[in-house]
Amino acid sequence: MATVIEKLKSLEIMLGSEGELGSVFAFFLDNLGNDTDFMRCGKPAKNTNLKIIIQKLCEGMLERDCQITGMKLFHVPKSQFYHGLCQAGGKSAFFFYFEHIEMGMVAINVGPAFGQCTYARFNATFGPADRSANFVAPRKKSIQ
Repeated sequence: MATVIEKLKSLEIMLGSEGELGSVFAFFLDNLGNDTDFMRCGKPAKNTNLKIIIQKLCEGMLERDCQITGMKLFHVPKSQFYHGLCQAGGKSAFFFYFEHIEMGMVAINVGPAFGQCTYARFNATFGPADRSANFVAPRKKSIQ
């Protein structure tokens, strides 16, 4: 069985190369979502810039202004990995971000049933001194 580090490395590779973002999110849920070792690795965290980016992405994906509420954010320092969930305009949103490759993904459940999601891949760079952030969607098919 693969270790948490191996699973995160596979997720990282998929995030950067997979065209179908639903497959990337399914890999995350299937391989890490119920992994107790993975859950123990993450520590509660705060990252204002990541919250701002998640809000901006959710607004673009939902095509309206929305508030981010109930954010739960976790950091796995050994892997430079953030993951979490929140409510975005009343919809459930899930996200993850790899610090070392400055890339992440958001999935918003837009339908009445779980699994009816829209996805976005993004790049984000956080400035060390002023804590500013810049982000872009890196590919044509980054929102699905």
